[in-house]
Amino acid sequence: MIHRSLKNRGVKALLRYLTGHIIAAVARSFLCLYPLRAMVLRLAGSRIGRNSRILNISFINFYKDGFSNFIAGDNVFIGAETMIDIAGNVTIGHNTTLAERVLILTHTNVGYNDHPLKEILQDKYAQVSIGDGVFIGAGALIMPGVTIGDKSVVGAMSLVLKDVAPGAVVAGVPAKVIGNIEDYKQKNATQTKTS
Repeated sequence: MIHRSLKNRGVKALLRYLTGHIIAAVARSFLCLYPLRAMVLRLAGSRIGRNSRILNISFINFYKDGFSNFIAGDNVFIGAETMIDIAGNVTIGHNTTLAERVLILTHTNVGYNDHPLKEILQDKYAQVSIGDGVFIGAGALIMPGVTIGDKSVVGAMSLVLKDVAPGAVVAGVPAKVIGNIEDYKQKNATQTKTS
């Protein structure tokens, strides 16, 4: 069934929608052949750096602008069953890891133009930017407009509603700062000396 938001949009929007579904299905079907998956996504307009491993992930809202809204740097790892909303831009820096089942949203809305809450809850579109050397734990949810700074850590199952400073360690629902990566480095160095 064709997405309801494409109603009365014309042939071009319909073709982009169908093509997007085909590209997404082909990219998912390569199982562990992540070089081929990255190649298919590049051909569809994504920019993906060298040595990036993208496992079996899903893209949503690609019918808006295609796959050009997805940019990943070198040595990026994206775990299985991750879902990325590319209604807006998603940028992932070099040497960054997204564990399994991470959800990145670039828009929120109530759905259709005739929804009873449409006038109250306005649509929001905002890019998500994830820096270099970041680790995002399994099941984390990143909301629209969030920037995650370089070398920061997002704990598993966290709900990230606001920006994360470089080097911060955040966790929880909603995510709050629980430490700094430098503190963890010093703690590990001390433990190594005493072992």
